[in-house]
Amino acid sequence: MVEVVGALAGALPTVGSEHAPQGLTKAAGPGRTRDAALTLFTEALARPKLADGTLRRGLREARHLHSRERRLVADGVNDLLRHHRALGAAIGTDDPLQVWLALLVLYGLPVDDAVRNGAVADVGRAADLAGALGERLAELGEADATALVGSLDRDVAAAVIATWGAATAEWIASGNRRPPTALRAQGVSPDALMTELMGEGIATTSGRWVSSALLVDGRANLEGSAAYRAGRFEIQDEGSQLVAEAVDARGLVVDFCAGAGGKTLALAQTPGVDRVIACDVRPQALDELARRASKAPDTRPQTVVLPGSGPLPEALASVVGKVDRVLVDAPCSGTGVLRRHPAYRLRLDGPELSRLAALQGRILDRAAPLVRPGGWLAYATCSALRVENDAVVEAFLSAHPEFRLLPLARRMGPRAADLGGDVLRLSPHQHGTDGFFTALLERT
Repeated sequence: MVEVVGALAGALPTVGSEHAPQGLTKAAGPGRTRDAALTLFTEALARPKLADGTLRRGLREARHLHSRERRLVADGVNDLLRHHRALGAAIGTDDPLQVWLALLVLYGLPVDDAVRNGAVADVGRAADLAGALGERLAELGEADATALVGSLDRDVAAAVIATWGAATAEWIASGNRRPPTALRAQGVSPDALMTELMGEGIATTSGRWVSSALLVDGRANLEGSAAYRAGRFEIQDEGSQLVAEAVDARGLVVDFCAGAGGKTLALAQTPGVDRVIACDVRPQALDELARRASKAPDTRPQTVVLPGSGPLPEALASVVGKVDRVLVDAPCSGTGVLRRHPAYRLRLDGPELSRLAALQGRILDRAAPLVRPGGWLAYATCSALRVENDAVVEAFLSAHPEFRLLPLARRMGPRAADLGGDVLRLSPHQHGTDGFFTALLERT
């Protein structure tokens, strides 16, 4: 699709963009924020499979930086991860310093001192960068062009194209922007929470899709707020809240891949829920869930550590065939949250997508016997790719004729038409949320 390749150049940020790392304008010259950003970026590139952990650890250990400086460094590194391949192609080098300076030029920020000092030969004007990128893209096929602008592996880019088709450039552009922050009110009405946060100097607006959601205006120290310490909200993307709503939690609920429990807590606070069992193969994740639950009002899910393989532990074996709702929020590529976690781009490739799809199928097979007749198995990911979503569901239904796809309208009513149709399919460019997928599978 030639139109996709032509549109990809528009996925770069523009001069004066609101997302420009304004606090790092001194990066053109010596400075500890510049040095920290470039060090972390270089380390992430050197260990791509571990990039996300490398960045978290590096920021945590950068005690010589103030909290605001650490936030600026994180912004700078994440922008480099979003755009480094495209900028490198435009200026003809992947040298981290020159790519960083090219990013500043693209944003319209000053780099005159660095140019005079010979730190970079000539990155040109921002318009030249976009033009140079357009010329480079014109030489490439759509998979290579998409990989370049999205800083993706070529096989991953091909999977994006297979999923989004003519909307690929728009999807890439939305993933290259910084995300908003959403909150989920708990134990208090969203209006009351909005008023309380305003009293703390934190401005919010109502969410678009979920009544419990508030969207934060700009930046704020949310975890330092009294409302957060009192457990009156969780930081949770509105798309993630929609997944929890789609589950239609009631009776006995099992969250089979609970992780740190963002969705678990939302499920446990749903009227009509009697009991929630939260499972994961990672004990440390369940420890974090328990910590978060301790702050939430009237929320005490049971936690169960799953063995990596073999029989289910007794807490689950005793409820086989009796569970009203089972959520399988499966491990996935995270392609739906690339704007929030740019380092994920470095760890993904074709073999990893194949490994994940096979793992997702095995997890569904393992969780399916828990569902009672008439109950629902909700399969969810934060992936934007059909290979991890539709293809996994189709394979599961082929192997399990006792299950059938339940149209999303059964749960969401007329809203389903705007949220993906028969399945929940969210994306930043269409809904303003992170990317999520959920299929409801009823045991007949």
